[in-house]
Amino acid sequence: MIIRCLLSCCCALVFGQTKETSEIRCTFRALAWSAPIEDAAYQSGRRSVPLLIPSDFFSAPQAYRGGAELKFGRLASPAKGAQPSASEKAAAAELAIARRADEAYAGFAQEAATLTAGATEGPAGENLRRQAESLMAKAAEQAAAAAAARAKAQLTRSAKPEEAAPQATAPVAAKPRFVPRGQIRLRDGGAYLLLFAEDEQGWRITALEDSPDQHPFGTLRFIHLGERPLRLRQGGRELTLAAGRPAVLRPTTDEHGYAGIELRTADGDAKPLRTLRVFPEKDARSTYLITELPAGGLSVKSAHERRAP
Repeated sequence: MIIRCLLSCCCALVFGQTKETSEIRCTFRALAWSAPIEDAAYQSGRRSVPLLIPSDFFSAPQAYRGGAELKFGRLASPAKGAQPSASEKAAAAELAIARRADEAYAGFAQEAATLTAGATEGPAGENLRRQAESLMAKAAEQAAAAAAARAKAQLTRSAKPEEAAPQATAPVAAKPRFVPRGQIRLRDGGAYLLLFAEDEQGWRITALEDSPDQHPFGTLRFIHLGERPLRLRQGGRELTLAAGRPAVLRPTTDEHGYAGIELRTADGDAKPLRTLRVFPEKDARSTYLITELPAGGLSVKSAHERRAP
């Protein structure tokens, strides 16, 4: 409910919007606000293209060609009694691996956060910080395993099924049905980051300009989705976060590799709203999506990318 209110001014989800009049080409990556959407798809021409939408990292880049209204939906399960195809069975197995990796990632990350919070500054907390770094390395391995499994499931679903000789007694494999959940208008030649929030009416989809080339590894990207500007303080520097405009920062770190970040109001009082303690890496980059809570304060969602080996 909160996310629906926060995104209402910058989302486009309308069934029966203006009919497409031209064909466009663009690229996009997707991210879910809450739980991963594992049975999502989008329409490209007459095809329904399966798309796994993660919640902790971005989906694989998608090259879209079709109408300006990009339609998203779920792939409904086959009818009761129908036999799932071999590709659906293989994809389901990969998704089960991804879910187990997600659970392991959450466990390692939570334990690392607890150790980091309990570590005092200076040599006294060094042992806990080393343990936390070791746990975060394990968490990163699980995140990579989950991403690989979801990518493999997507490839499996998208692969053209092999032709086989018909058998009179064999059940017919059912094709998943596309159930519309939301749509958004995009422009030709754009590169987008699409954010998905679900409510009882469907998916609210926010489109942001996505420029990975302007977000190099080793940096942090902040995108403020609220209405009022914010002030970011880090290592003696200040940045103004305007609504909808990405700000990229290469932070200064302490002797243990951590960086402290303050998010404040942009007025004269500079009231503190949120503090972050992050561990930037030269072979990784992080995106922080900031929204304003109705009761005050800020909500920050992060997504991390690691450089391909």
